[in-house]
Amino acid sequence: MNIIKKTFILLILGTTFVFFVHSLYILFSSGFEWGDLEMTSREFVSQIILFLIKFFIILLIVNICRKKWY
Repeated sequence: MNIIKKTFILLILGTTFVFFVHSLYILFSSGFEWGDLEMTSREFVSQIILFLIKFFIILLIVNICRKKWY
């Protein structure tokens, strides 16, 4: 049972990590080109806010996992 819980938590962590990396990719790939803006400032701020939300969700999940495992 303990192995199933750890596997499920690692699956959730892996999924959130993929979303985290994807948001980094969106933030930096379509953000600024050399000299001209492709995104408007509102879109860029919304991408930063989404990135921060995903980052804090990952921190929350890691904290919960640490408390359950130790």
